[in-house]
Amino acid sequence: MPHWLREAEAAKARGEDARSSAADDRAHWIAKGVEEYGRGGRKRAAEELGISVGEVDKALARARGLTRPTTMPEPEEVLQRLYALELADLEPLPAEHWQVLRHLVRSTALDATWLHSPGELLAQEVEDLEPDELPADVRQALAQTCRTWSRAAALAAIDALTRGDQAAIPTAEQQ
Repeated sequence: MPHWLREAEAAKARGEDARSSAADDRAHWIAKGVEEYGRGGRKRAAEELGISVGEVDKALARARGLTRPTTMPEPEEVLQRLYALELADLEPLPAEHWQVLRHLVRSTALDATWLHSPGELLAQEVEDLEPDELPADVRQALAQTCRTWSRAAALAAIDALTRGDQAAIPTAEQQ
């Protein structure tokens, strides 16, 4: 099977999973609403939702079949939130330093090995720059900054740099 076809099928499956998860979530909350209303809750929920009582009954049946309701967001959303929190806690850097890191991230082959110590690997990339690309004192300071980042903070920074999300990156000029 060609790679593009596998990826297309995987994307379709992710969409179906998301729709199913959303339907489960909706059913859970409809069941909560019916429970809160008590007597006559099915009819009242149907009226407020603009659906039939039969549709409410289907949602109630679906909610009964759920293993356990959870309010945790999807893993992708958790990761996005984690990255946003980590970026917000980073020490602001001058915009030029972020540009250097952005260039490095976009020109470096990043793979799963980066998950173990992304700050250290990024620092090594900074140190490998030529003196005409970045002065030695700036190179040293920037490499040291990368080494101080936690794993999650470094991955958040790398993610933002890869996506070109300049607004998420704390710069000294924003202060």
